[in-house]
Amino acid sequence: MNAITETPALPRLLSIREVAIAAGVAELTILREIKRGNLAVIRIGRRTLVHPDDWRAYLDRQTDGGPPEAAP
Repeated sequence: MNAITETPALPRLLSIREVAIAAGVAELTILREIKRGNLAVIRIGRRTLVHPDDWRAYLDRQTDGGPPEAAP
């Protein structure tokens, strides 16, 4: 076997458009979050990409814990 076949598969990086569609928001909203430093990105040439783990971490930070429990 050669080194390429032994290398574990890399995760597919997400485009800004894909992240926006997944979140149900405009691409501009995602770009603002990136500019504010709230969402980590990978820049390759002119492309700005989001690692799936960074996207999950961002979503986890946005979660407010759900609705409050009713008082007994």
